[in-house]
Amino acid sequence: MSFTAPLPKWDNEGVQPPPNLVESGWLPDVSPAPDFFNWQWYRVYMALKELQDFAADKREMSDGALKAHEEATTPHQFTQSGKTYKYGFKTNVAMDGLIFVYQEVL
Repeated sequence: MSFTAPLPKWDNEGVQPPPNLVESGWLPDVSPAPDFFNWQWYRVYMALKELQDFAADKREMSDGALKAHEEATTPHQFTQSGKTYKYGFKTNVAMDGLIFVYQEVL
């Protein structure tokens, strides 16, 4: 996935507002401190950068691979204490939804 819009880069980390200001927000006739705005814009920039950086690493799945993944009952796996397990979700009509399933790989 590629992004076309440039990130709104913001390097000034600012100062985090105190909890009471975060809770109450800006009251009438109060001028926000520039450090608080810098804090917010820096956090917005960093969050967007993180999204773009990590989303760009994801590979697109072919239709066949996606179909196989969706049809597999346990398409994921993990290892714990030397044992490998496969896990996933499957439809359970009796429970009206999905259930988590896993099995040890022998």
